[in-house]
Amino acid sequence: MKPGTAPGPDGISADLLRAGGSALCSLLAKHFNHYLRLGRIPDSWKESKTVLIFKKGQQEDINNYRPISLLSVVYKIFTKILLNRMERCLDEYQPESPCRRMAPERP
Repeated sequence: MKPGTAPGPDGISADLLRAGGSALCSLLAKHFNHYLRLGRIPDSWKESKTVLIFKKGQQEDINNYRPISLLSVVYKIFTKILLNRMERCLDEYQPESPCRRMAPERP
């Protein structure tokens, strides 16, 4: 996650998590594995905070704003880890295809 990004509804920013170092990483890993075993995530991760971002033009005109939803940074990290695990698993069990050998390697 980029430094300086806005925190989600829980108020936890990427900078705060980064400052936690390896001790916090270990703690988060334990919690993430627990949620995977349960097959559930905390209800608070399902919440978002919607803020309006000004585009251009007159600030009094609501049409000159676009909404964005801020999600929990911890939830975003969890989903990225989950996606990486799923991709590795799918790649591992994907049968070798002749077409796959023809495709150029990704950087």
